[in-house]
Amino acid sequence: IKITNSVAVDDCSVDRVPQFILAGFAETVATAESFDDCVVLCLDSSQALSFTCRSGMFYSELTEANCILNTEDRTRQSDLFVEEANDIVDYFDIDCSGSGSGSGGRG
Repeated sequence: IKITNSVAVDDCSVDRVPQFILAGFAETVATAESFDDCVVLCLDSSQALSFTCRSGMFYSELTEANCILNTEDRTRQSDLFVEEANDIVDYFDIDCSGSGSGSGGRG
């Protein structure tokens, strides 16, 4: 899987937003080798970690504990979706509603 800014993966869409975080909904912290690996951990969370990951944040400058998986996303919790000025981070959210080609609303 090679993820740039927006991509469909297994009937899910993944949107990447650099330098933003979602505060307050971290369910687990993992170590990922890359942004793409962090997204895969999120996609696999319902089976591997017993919760539904709706979004995540990848801190590329950290070598461990660099992938934070959230139970909420920026659409559902827009007031807690904030810019991050101190650390290099990529926020992403995942929509697995199954529509695949739906245009959806823009944040």
